[in-house]
Amino acid sequence: MKKPAFLFAFFFPVLLFSQVEFAPVGATWYYEQYPLIPWWKLVYYKVESTGIDTIQGRACKRIESRNHIGHLEAGCSYYDAEFYTYEDDGRVYIYDNGSFSLLYDFRAGVGESWAIKTPTFEWGDSLVVQVDSISFLSVGANTVKVQHVSHPGVEPGGLLVWGAQIIEGIGNTGFILPQWPTCDPWIYGLRCYADDSL
Repeated sequence: MKKPAFLFAFFFPVLLFSQVEFAPVGATWYYEQYPLIPWWKLVYYKVESTGIDTIQGRACKRIESRNHIGHLEAGCSYYDAEFYTYEDDGRVYIYDNGSFSLLYDFRAGVGESWAIKTPTFEWGDSLVVQVDSISFLSVGANTVKVQHVSHPGVEPGGLLVWGAQIIEGIGNTGFILPQWPTCDPWIYGLRCYADDSL
């Protein structure tokens, strides 16, 4: 009798915390942003998964980001305002300059890290994302993993503008993409997310 109870206890976390899809068509993110004029007025920056296109033989999600008056805009990210991602085994890849590179690794555990390709600037040609701890969040009927992350090599309070949490299936809570400090206004944080399952 001890063996079945042990097996159930071993597999229960795997059954409880199932992976959710990143950016299903129709997914919508809203982020806070304070425009330059008037600087005190909070507006919402919208990101939406609008369709599927095939790139290099892969079915990719087309994701568009728009400023508060509806214009396509990349915010302070070096990626374009319309970008493409695909997911494979809990890892999300972004298409840029003719190739795919890793953006999120929802499977990474405590102590693991990955590098995100960035323009040569303060961090060199990549930004390291390290998972410091993990928690879980109930979102509707789903339980999703939250990675609490840091960026080794980037000074605290430095020029990097990105959130310290990555939510499985949703992405970083600062902005969906890393932002860098050569433009204004920055996008400050996730306000709302919705798709058909979350």
